[in-house]
Amino acid sequence: MTRSIAGETILVPVQNRVGALDSIYTLNDIGTVIWKALEAPSDIGCIASAIADEYEVPTEIAAGDVAEFLERLELTGLICRTEA
Repeated sequence: MTRSIAGETILVPVQNRVGALDSIYTLNDIGTVIWKALEAPSDIGCIASAIADEYEVPTEIAAGDVAEFLERLELTGLICRTEA
């Protein structure tokens, strides 16, 4: 479950139809951009390009950061990667 509260994006994992309140995650601005990009199927390259353009960082740096963030989301069970 995702909520935007006071300008912050809050993620609450749902297990067995109940919010796991002991595992609430707050995303920073870049995390929020990445999270919103996941609403439609995207690859790391597309997301990294958007981050690089928005925050004026090299695409290679953005790609590494996006990959790390997605790995963390996957490890916490917030996303499941699919292969195209």
